[in-house]
This record gives sequence, structure tokens and C-alpha cells, in this order.
Amino acid sequence: MFARLRQGLERIFVYRFHPETDYLEIYLFYRTRFFQFVSTLFLFYLGGFFFVNWHAGRYYGMIFDAVAFVWIFAVQLYLYWKEKLDQAVFLMLPITFGIYIYFIYGMPAQEFGIVWIFALVLFLLYSLGEKNGQIITWVSFGLVLTLFIAGKTERVPAVYSDAAWFKIILVHLLLQLIGYLFMRRYQLVTRIFEHRYYTDSLTGLFNRLKLEEHLSQAGPGCSLILFNIKEFAAINNFYGKDLGDRILKQFARRLRELSDEYIWDRYRLSGDEFALLSKQGVSHTVAESVAFKIIHQIQATTFEGQNEHIRIRLYAGISAEAFNKIETADMALTQARSSNQTVIQYSSAFDRRPYYFDNLRLLNILNDSIQNKQIRAVFQPIHNNNSGKVDRAEALLRIQDQNGDLLNPGPYLPVARRAGLYPALTGKILASAARFIEFYQIPCSVNIAGMDLQSSSHLFETVQHHFGIKERKLLTFELVEDDALHDRKGTDDLIAFCKAEGCKIAIDDFGAGYSNFRRLMDLQIDYLKLDGSLIENLDQDPKSRIVIQGIMKMATEIGIEIIAEYVHSRAIATIIQEIQIPYSQGFFFGKAVLHDDFGGFLSAAPLDRA
Repeated sequence: MFARLRQGLERIFVYRFHPETDYLEIYLFYRTRFFQFVSTLFLFYLGGFFFVNWHAGRYYGMIFDAVAFVWIFAVQLYLYWKEKLDQAVFLMLPITFGIYIYFIYGMPAQEFGIVWIFALVLFLLYSLGEKNGQIITWVSFGLVLTLFIAGKTERVPAVYSDAAWFKIILVHLLLQLIGYLFMRRYQLVTRIFEHRYYTDSLTGLFNRLKLEEHLSQAGPGCSLILFNIKEFAAINNFYGKDLGDRILKQFARRLRELSDEYIWDRYRLSGDEFALLSKQGVSHTVAESVAFKIIHQIQATTFEGQNEHIRIRLYAGISAEAFNKIETADMALTQARSSNQTVIQYSSAFDRRPYYFDNLRLLNILNDSIQNKQIRAVFQPIHNNNSGKVDRAEALLRIQDQNGDLLNPGPYLPVARRAGLYPALTGKILASAARFIEFYQIPCSVNIAGMDLQSSSHLFETVQHHFGIKERKLLTFELVEDDALHDRKGTDDLIAFCKAEGCKIAIDDFGAGYSNFRRLMDLQIDYLKLDGSLIENLDQDPKSRIVIQGIMKMATEIGIEIIAEYVHSRAIATIIQEIQIPYSQGFFFGKAVLHDDFGGFLSAAPLDRA
């Protein structure tokens, strides 16, 4: 009978939940509405007592009722306008303790009972569980009965009749029943909310948030194993996402079955990455053994699609570090993937954090340099071996530090490429090259990268903005061979732009790797810049001379001029002239200098250099 009564009351006081219900909204609704309901009921009760005390001439009771009424009403207004329930609840605590002190000095027993009615329901709402709520319920109910008996024995003032006490007890029980129903629903909604918040919706395993919570509570020596499915993206792309999700569900179920014999919690972190966390300390050997056993059994499992039978393979990374366990396990997993090993334990040798910190440091310097206009262009002379004079230059990037020194950009360029800053840097150098050409009226080359080709429209707009029609004919784009062959569309767009505007194209670092002469002929380039590896030991390596002579012969026949880089000695400069390479560039002819200092190279006599 009591179960049916409770079910009937629950239908009155609670909602029925549907799959698409926003549980967080309902959770907050119950907290707010329950507080408002109880406090409003208490306001009516205090109002009644105010008029009873007024008719009875108990002015101290009237003052107490009025103060309590105004306090609770003010709290309700605060809740209504500010929507901050927790602060409103804490505001109710001082009045509770104040009333308790007032009772010690002779507060009427009935009114103290009412205070306990309110305090009881409030504590029920925020109790840690059903058991604690029941304890508070019976303690408060026992206190009301104690006050009744104390009043009968004149231990405290008993100004009301037995009927009044009976009404107080009935109201107390009614409020406790309502509070119990709300508490049960509050606990249910809280559990549903926590389940959705900490559980992966696809597999039913714990998610990353729960793993982080468990790690914060884990004892010393616990191990974390991260699993990653090899080539899962290929499965998704080939069979479709639906089949991929089906495999993830089957994998999670299999992982749960296999880990039940061990004391481990299971998690899905993201995509095809899963985790196991030991609930107690285990040795490295035990954690590795668990990982190998689970991988062996899962790889022996056939995962079923609609008509497909698929086997998967796994990587695993293990960490038992005291701190940053997820990061260190992920480092071990990354090492397992890169080395194609099944299971790897974390070692400090895998720690990439210093590398990441250094990258962030370089990136911050690079961003500050761009913002503060500390990107500088320097110009290295290119020597004409026929005339014996410098008649062109290459614009090179430098970064000016806080002391005014110019830094080599080598460490910064990979960071700039990953951060997408390369086009911005190229734009700065192009602007400086435009001023250089306009001032000295000699050709100047600028290096561009594959990322510049991907944003070729921005590159072309920059050239048209900074270069006049005459100056564009003196501009040469230096493109690395690999970038030219990789991004064919970008390269073709660049060639079309250069032919239309009169710019030249050079292939930089030619001969560093696989060189495709056929493709170079299709590119219609103007210059080949020989890689330094062919030049730097030319005076000691006869084979390099033979290779260079072959390149020179083929380039001459198809109308391409050669520039030898890294010419650092008179001996190498002499050999370059003997091979009849038309241009040389290197420290022997001069290091890169700022715009204003370049005039010295142009005015120097031929004998001063070669």
C-alpha cells in the first residue's frame, strides 16, 4: 500500500523523463523549485504565527516572526533576481543558528519546531544520500517530540494546546514526505546527469573526464594503459562511419570482458583511443603483461559488420608515473606507433615536453617579432663570373632580438611553417626586396615555400602591391625543388604569374635529393641554384666536379643558367670559373648585409673579389 502511495505522489511531484531530456536543466529546476516551495510554505506559516502572537499579545514572538518573514522573503528575491541558489541557501544558515540561540533564552517551543521543519527539508535536499537523509529525518522528528514533552513537563514554555502541537507534528511529517520525494528525484536526476557527464555515449565506458577524476584520487603505483587501433581511420573511410561505430562498440564490450579478471577501470578517451587504469598499485611487469594479453586476445577476435569480418591490431603505451600520467602514457603510445612496436613503457627519453616548450618559446618570439616589426631582410651578393662584379642579390630573412642583433631564422622556420606564419614572413621580405630593387636597380631573388604556393593569390597580391611594373622584371622567386614537384597546381599558377608579370623562377638547392630534369623542363625555369653539398668540397671531391659538369651541360642546352651556392674559398671559386658556371654566391664573395650596406659590393673592383 505504501509503495503505491509513494508511486502516486511521485507522479504528482516529478516529471517523466524522455531520451532527449536536458537532465541538467531538470536537475537545476528541482533544486530551485524545491527551495522556493519550502521557503514559501514557511512564509505562510510564519505569517499565521505572526497574527496568532499579535492576538495573544506576545510582542517578542511577533518581532521574531516579522524578522524571519522578511529574511526569507529577501532570500527568495535574491534567488529570483540573481539565480544563485547556493548563495541563497548559505544565507539561510545564519538565521537558523540565530533562532537556535534565541530558543535557549526562552523561544516558544512551537516556533523552534517550525525552524526545525525548514532546516530538516533543507538538509534533506543537500544530504549525501538516502541513508543520511533518513537519519536527519528521524533525529529532527525526535526533537519535535522532545520539545512537545518538554513543554508538557514545563521544561520550556508551553503556551499552545495539545491540538496545536498535533498540527505542528502533522505539518512536520507532511513536509518530510514531500522532502523525501523531492530528494529521491533529486538523487535520480543527479545520477542520470553524472552518468551522461562521465560516460561515453557510444560505448558506455567512462570518458576522459572520469579518468582525470579517478587519477586525482588514485593511490601510488597505479598504472595507465592507452590503446590505439591501428589504421582505424582507413576502416572508417573504406567501410563507413556506421561500421566503424559498430566495431568500437564491439571493441569496448570485448575490452570490458577481458579486463573483468583484472582490477582495472575502462575508458574511451576519443575516437579509437581507449584506456585501462589499475585500481591498485601494480608493477611495470604486471601492467605490460596485462597489455600484451588483452592485445593478443583482441587481435584474435573477429569483429562483425553486416557482411564484413574485420580483424584489428593495436598499439599500447603504459605509464606508472606519479604525475601527468595521461601525457606520459600518450608519449609512450606515440613512440609505439612511430617505432611500430606493440607495447611500450614510458621512459623519460620519450618526453617531448621540452621540445614543445621550446617550440612555444620560438613561436612567441616569432609572433612578437611580426607584431613589433622586427623582421629584417638582409641581402647576400651574387657574383657574375663573366664580368667579375656583383650584379644581383638574394634577400634573406633575419629576426632582430631585443639587443638589436640579427638572428638566423633556421630554428624558427619549421615553427613558422607549422603555425601558418610563413606567408606573413614572405610578405615582409617581399616588401624589403621591392625597396631594394627600386633603390639599386639590380635583380633580387626571394625564397618562397610550399605554404606560399598554397596561398598563391595572397603572394601575387603582395607582389602587385609592392612592385612596380619595371621592378617586377627584376624579381626572382626561389623555389625548393621538392615543393615545386609536390604542389604542381601552385607551381603552375606561379609560372603563369611570372610569365605574365616578367618575374623569373629559380630552383633552389638543386641536387640535394632526387632531381627530375624532365619536370624542370616543363616548369620553364630560369635558374638552377646548385646545392651546397655539391659545392662545399668541390676542391677535394672529383666526383662532385663531374656531376656539376653534367648538370651544367644539360642546363646550358635547355637555356637554364646555373648559380653555385656556398662558394667559401678562392680554390672553389676558381674551379667554378673553370667549369664556366655563370654565377657564384657564398661567403668568399660576401656575407649578407642590410640594405644600406649593400652599395659597397657594387662599387668594389673585380680584383677585390675573385
